[in-house]
Amino acid sequence: MSGSALADLGGLGQIEIKAMLDAGYDRRFTLGVTLASSILGPIIPPSIPAVIYAMNADVSVTAMFLAGIGPGLLLAGLQMAFVGIIATRRGFPESPGRASVSSSGAAARRCPRCSHRCS
Repeated sequence: MSGSALADLGGLGQIEIKAMLDAGYDRRFTLGVTLASSILGPIIPPSIPAVIYAMNADVSVTAMFLAGIGPGLLLAGLQMAFVGIIATRRGFPESPGRASVSSSGAAARRCPRCSHRCS
């Protein structure tokens, strides 16, 4: 979200941990998921380390961002699968307000500044 693992952990981590603990998740699992997800910040663009490396190595920032998309999405997908498997095996609660794929798509197509659908 911010391009920095520590910023993601410090900012979003507090919110994630509180929400997961309130929902009934195990403390160790909650902390593990939060710590593991914070490492995606430096990989998925825009990434602070990628910009610093690109400036110092005289490499295109765009090329660095493009190079981080694949590995970042792969790690995110693997982490989602792992967390899903562990949460299912341990019987952790599911969110009752879970959105369907169709409602998520409809929300993504909705214009952010108004209530009508964008085409």
